[in-house]
Amino acid sequence: AFGQVRVFINSIPNVSLNEEEVAGMEAAYGPYLNRVVLEVIESEQTDEASTHFKQEVIGRWGGEVALDDFGAGYNNDVILLSLRPAYVKIDMALITNIAVDTVKQNIVRNLVGYFADTEIKTIAEGVENNEDMTLLINMGIDYLQGYYLGRPSFEPQAIPPQVAEEIRAAAQKQRA
Repeated sequence: AFGQVRVFINSIPNVSLNEEEVAGMEAAYGPYLNRVVLEVIESEQTDEASTHFKQEVIGRWGGEVALDDFGAGYNNDVILLSLRPAYVKIDMALITNIAVDTVKQNIVRNLVGYFADTEIKTIAEGVENNEDMTLLINMGIDYLQGYYLGRPSFEPQAIPPQVAEEIRAAAQKQRA
């Protein structure tokens, strides 16, 4: 129903995969592995060897890497240089209520500009209302994530029609 969507999967930095586990995933999900985006989370400092192995596997599959929770933990500019992610997920601590917080707006605006210059796609985590969503679209955020757009579910769900229309309207205004 959702075509060639990407599947974002969290990876705990210091939990390693072995070749047997990788072979099992390849046997079970081979045709779909190019849709996997491995999210490196910020819950602990990254183990370089484990992360490098995961990057190699994802590259072999044709998948991509995302840096999760940027701005709220260990992940910083140094990890950006070593990881070279396709996506950066800006932590909800910087996103929630951004429409009423000019400090958050300035930080996120600078991040969005930096990531656009480096061809890294941005994802705003924790979008909870129309005001935040519209502002983020106007700032140039590439993707949105949060309860305003839909709740987590084992089965993919479409964005509610009203919210989809709000996104289209904000994007059209942003292009004007």
